[in-house]
Amino acid sequence: MEKNCSKAIYRERYRGKKESLKKHYIFLYLFLLTIVINIFAQEIVVESFVDRGSVGEGEVFRFNVEIRGQDIGNIATPELRDMPFTVLGSSRSTSTSISIVNMRQTTTRTERITYNLQAGERGTFQIPPVLVTVNNTPYYTRPINITVVEASASQQQQQQQQQRTQQQSPFAQRSGTQTEQLQGSDIFFRATADKTTVYRNEMIIVHYKLYTQAQLQNINLGTEPAFTGFWREDLYQANRIQMQREVYEGRQYNTLLIRSIALFPSRDGTYSIPSFDLNLDVVVPARSFWDFNQTRSVRVSSNPIEIRVNPLPAIEAERNFIGAVGRFDVSSRLSANEGETGNSLTYRLVLSGVGNFNQTLTPRIPEVPGLRFLTPEIEDVRDQSSTQFSGRRTFIFPVILQDSGVINIPEIEISWFDPASRRYQSRTVQSETINVRASEQQVIATPGGQQTIRVVGQDIQFIETNPSMRNHKFFYQSIIFWIIFIIFPLSLAIHYYYILDVRKLNNDLIYSRNRRASAAIRKYLKEANVYAKNNSIEFYDSAYIGLNHFLTDKLNLSRGAEEKMIYDSLHEREIKESLINDLQSILQKINFVKFSNANIDSFNIKEDIGVINNIIQSLMTELNKKKIIPKKSASRR
Repeated sequence: MEKNCSKAIYRERYRGKKESLKKHYIFLYLFLLTIVINIFAQEIVVESFVDRGSVGEGEVFRFNVEIRGQDIGNIATPELRDMPFTVLGSSRSTSTSISIVNMRQTTTRTERITYNLQAGERGTFQIPPVLVTVNNTPYYTRPINITVVEASASQQQQQQQQQRTQQQSPFAQRSGTQTEQLQGSDIFFRATADKTTVYRNEMIIVHYKLYTQAQLQNINLGTEPAFTGFWREDLYQANRIQMQREVYEGRQYNTLLIRSIALFPSRDGTYSIPSFDLNLDVVVPARSFWDFNQTRSVRVSSNPIEIRVNPLPAIEAERNFIGAVGRFDVSSRLSANEGETGNSLTYRLVLSGVGNFNQTLTPRIPEVPGLRFLTPEIEDVRDQSSTQFSGRRTFIFPVILQDSGVINIPEIEISWFDPASRRYQSRTVQSETINVRASEQQVIATPGGQQTIRVVGQDIQFIETNPSMRNHKFFYQSIIFWIIFIIFPLSLAIHYYYILDVRKLNNDLIYSRNRRASAAIRKYLKEANVYAKNNSIEFYDSAYIGLNHFLTDKLNLSRGAEEKMIYDSLHEREIKESLINDLQSILQKINFVKFSNANIDSFNIKEDIGVINNIIQSLMTELNKKKIIPKKSASRR
């Protein structure tokens, strides 16, 4: 009994310890999860910048402190210690951006504190690092240099004018900032190279980036400069405006990477990467409440970059240097390890890496008894996903098997120059073995070894005569030949007259309108017939428009000409008076129907459409007999 009680007590104690350990494990898991989340949370960025780096005496400029991140909690007021400028006041703004990537939402908060600072005496001053405490963690900004110059007369006059405007205008802002003008530091085009001293054929990556504090509408590249002394490969070119924020020399800009290229100098010496032009449409903001934004065309040019090109070090003649400069690797592959004499295989040498892989020379292949290496085919494949110019070049050698037996292709050493180590590097590809069997066909190798001759069965293949050739009917004796012979020159003549007609339609306005008149009346008569079947009043609208277009085109009058001008033109061409009266009568009836409130059933549409068709046929017959007289008042439509 006592033993059973002891076991029960032991089990209860064990169960209690197990539950306690489980709670500790859960707490430890949550604690570690919190640490991991804090580690992988987005880094808080604190930076400072000014609106311009050079100001006049007494001029007011803006100094900004910006805090950006996902988990921004409590932000203490920044401490401006040892500030060499007068602080006139500050403002605070907050913005939030939400982005969704791979169905995951990210919210970034940006807090900006703007100080209005007033410059004092002339000189160069430094805004010291500013302490910003975020979530009880201290952050320091970078120092910024400010140059204070003598205030010009125009600046003084502008300040006085602004003070008067602020006193007089009820809409004036009470801040101390002055009206901003578009300056050279507000927008510029900058070229940067990853290196300025290189070896011949060493890759130089050049980035062209636009910096702007103004609003842009259009961006167009200027004329392509001539990169004299360099081989150029394009890496990137912007196809849409997607700005990134960047602080440069203490000022915050919207930046856009316009273009990235890889240059390979082909000669020794000192060369200059030329300037690149960029044409921009800049939005100039309104100067007052009553003014409007304006657009100004601006051309900016990148800075030229001077490049010094050093010659490659001397190399031993026996080394298989192929002219490659960069970081590379070499491999080889044989299409098959066996074959018969007279057949061929392919031997591939692959050079891959970063550098001028597409400008390399063909490697030297040693003489191998029993094999003949022909001129290789070259394939270049570029790695489009890389930010550098990288890829591979494959040399595909056709190999002819001339002798039977076990033939060994020896190891092949290939050398290139590595600028990072400033030394030549070499790689040796492995040797290959080919088992060549003797072919049942006789193979004769020529003295030069350039080709093989196969003799199958016998030495000479005699010409076989065919008696049926005597009764063969040639193509020129067939009917199809003579049909083609006749149709071909006729088609040329038709095509020639068609070209003449098209040119006349384009150059002769009277002829063009005369041809177009028939198509116009057919179109509107087709519509009128549809309306006539439906007994619709719109029949008369379509008939009137068709008659007007037909007559103005035929008589070379302006579209929409008055009826009196049409009648006068018909009289000048001596059209029958009875036909003109009939036309006048039907036009009067059409106008009456269009503007009357009478019931459509009171008019005989079928009779009217017959009259219109008769008038048009008679007019076309009469006008085709008369000479069309050009009118000075005719207008081209």
